[in-house]
Amino acid sequence: MDPKVEVVPIERARGFESIEVAKDQIAQRLYVTPETPEMERLDELLSQVIEEKNGIFAIKGAEKLEPRVVSWHPKS
Repeated sequence: MDPKVEVVPIERARGFESIEVAKDQIAQRLYVTPETPEMERLDELLSQVIEEKNGIFAIKGAEKLEPRVVSWHPKS
């Protein structure tokens, strides 16, 4: 195979619009429902690990991922 990897440019930094949006999206990914002890723990944790930079909220120390497209052609 002859692979080709292209980085997809993104217009803005990846993250969340607000702490509330971060909480909602992360809770959905973790299957945490409102008004449960798990949501209380998530609230407490997010207050410690979310930081704001230039209007974008992100998890401290999270690796910045760049979307990529991989294509290939079989070698003849």
